[in-house]
Amino acid sequence: MKKISVLFVIFPITTLASEILWNSDKTALAFCDSKEQTVCFVIANSIATNVSRIENANLGKLRITEKEQYEKIQTFPSKWLADKPNGNLISFTTMAWKDGQRYTITGPVFVSNDGSYVEQ
Repeated sequence: MKKISVLFVIFPITTLASEILWNSDKTALAFCDSKEQTVCFVIANSIATNVSRIENANLGKLRITEKEQYEKIQTFPSKWLADKPNGNLISFTTMAWKDGQRYTITGPVFVSNDGSYVEQ
């Protein structure tokens, strides 16, 4: 699991502690870091897959405003939906604040066993 240790060096474990979502047998994980710009990863089969595009996809579903117009945006993995022989399906939730109102939207991410991110 060399790639996992590299990511933990980039994203300190103290940053990730509350954001890590594991699959049922703890062989794969998903997390986001939203300090400056949101970066989300799914790590399975020793392959780290960047799935950060889910934030823009979720915001696009809201159709409220451009991303830059939100006061605050937070994205995180919310539920491991399926761990199948061909890949993993994870739900990511995005919360966005505009004019004091919070909007919440959830979207799926599928990462195949070869590390490919399949658009929702």
